[in-house]
Amino acid sequence: MRGNLKRRIAGFIFVVLVFSATHSPAAEFAGGTGELNDPYQIATAAQLISIGDDPNLLNKHFELVNDIDLDPNLPSGKVFTKAVIASYKWIHIEGPFYENTHFSGSLDGNGHSISNMIINGNAGNRTEYFGLIGYLDSDGIVKDIKLRDIKIFNVGRQVGGLVGWNEGKVLRCSVTGNVSGEGLIGGLVGNNGGDNVGSIIACSAFCNIQIVPAQFSGTAGGLVGRNAGYISNCFATGTVTGDIRLGGLVGNNFGGYISNCYAIGTVTGEEYVGGLIGVNYGNAVFQCYAACEIIAYSNDFVGGLIGISEGQTTGS
Repeated sequence: MRGNLKRRIAGFIFVVLVFSATHSPAAEFAGGTGELNDPYQIATAAQLISIGDDPNLLNKHFELVNDIDLDPNLPSGKVFTKAVIASYKWIHIEGPFYENTHFSGSLDGNGHSISNMIINGNAGNRTEYFGLIGYLDSDGIVKDIKLRDIKIFNVGRQVGGLVGWNEGKVLRCSVTGNVSGEGLIGGLVGNNGGDNVGSIIACSAFCNIQIVPAQFSGTAGGLVGRNAGYISNCFATGTVTGDIRLGGLVGNNFGGYISNCYAIGTVTGEEYVGGLIGVNYGNAVFQCYAACEIIAYSNDFVGGLIGISEGQTTGS
């Protein structure tokens, strides 16, 4: 009798252990397994925020199945002090360096909106890489998201409404709202690309962009702050205000390609100010135009299309 009892108890323990080992984070989402052909489904603000709380999720795949409201006055909303997903952490151990996390999965908005995101970075800590996603890896994809009525302020550099630093692909996304910081700021992406990575295609921004004076201030664009990647079929409207390297679309095109894009709005600054691009260095701009009011406090390197160009401009 006792022998049978021991075997039953042992069997019960075995079942519990198996269940625990196979438990999946999928229970936290509305469905899916996180694989490319079966992404986790995001239906609530809490589920979206949870991606940034677990580093093990940063290479998974997600899709929105509802509009998401991050208003801090709602139960699941909050005021963020860093990027919602894949933020960088500024650490001081024998000198400053970054403990970084990259988002290398995919986030498909399915045409849904994410609204009322507020990021107050408390800029004194010199953290960087702000946006819905702080750092998008070269394998990462973000597409078909409407980011609405955002506010980002008190932040450092590498700041974009959607992505702070992009090395992946951003497709068919749009942003509206207000973004301010110390530099490398864009309504959509703060810093796009490098080493032949970073693509932005068929995106738009309707934002007010402002450089807050600081030691390393400068470089802002209505869509992208600095571009070393590829931008195509995009536009920006709104205002860009700061000191140097300011453009209605891109502040500094540093070896990047820009094609079939335009900017409409107002650009205000000191020098290297352009309706489309503040500084175009070393690469090509094709079939682009600007219809911006330019307000410059000096006559140094100011242009209706480009403030200063050392690259190729064709059909613009």
